Amino acid sequence: MVVPRLLPTSPRKRRRLLRIGVVLAVLAAIAGAVALIPRDHSTEPKPVTDALPEPAIPVSTGTGKLTRADRLAIDRTLDRFVPAVVERQDVAAGYDVVTPTMREQQTRAQWAKSDPPVMLFRTKGRTFHGWTTKWRQGSDVSIELILQPPKAKGQSISFDVALHKTGARWLVDSIAPAAIFNSETHRVTAAKDFGAQGGTIEPSEQKGALSGTWIVVPLGLVGLVPLILLGFWIASWVRNERIRRAYDRGL
Repeated sequence: MVVPRLLPTSPRKRRRLLRIGVVLAVLAAIAGAVALIPRDHSTEPKPVTDALPEPAIPVSTGTGKLTRADRLAIDRTLDRFVPAVVERQDVAAGYDVVTPTMREQQTRAQWAKSDPPVMLFRTKGRTFHGWTTKWRQGSDVSIELILQPPKAKGQSISFDVALHKTGARWLVDSIAPAAIFNSETHRVTAAKDFGAQGGTIEPSEQKGALSGTWIVVPLGLVGLVPLILLGFWIASWVRNERIRRAYDRGL
């Protein structure tokens, strides 16, 4: 068998090269083991610890509080808006309880066929009067509305709802999810990254480090180098032994 001379002819240099190869193989094995240690890639929502403060919006004196008539008008708007628009039961029925800004200047026919800029959420109940006022300035008010899931085990969502008063009516000007409450884990998650449209809320996946595969593969290739060198060293040793034995027999 003819073996190409990829190794130095000096026995001392070959032994030194072999030691280097063994060290590289050990280092590659250790690095590979570290890369395979499980990491926490949990997609469970992260508790809110850095929620942004509410914007400092001045409250006009004398108009800061909602009257009983205002609260009743907002109740009527939400009782119509949530089933019709948030749950998408009858989008056309929500046309009269939203502002032109909310309906993006669409006609009634266009609005009825559109996908409103509101997150779709299935909720329970037909009345939605348990909201709280965040601030009011003149004809504008911001409230917090918490919608419960149809089933006991699920995610409740807190929505920030902005309404504008037109005459005696309060119309929805915008609505956006603010936080998720998980009834099973009792954890609260900020909803900073949720878009307005779409189906149900899906918590953003918490990205971890690079997958172990991307680390193990190159390390495995590096680990092959000392194994290849070891193979050549063994082949060279076997060849030299054959030559020595043939020489001894010829004496």
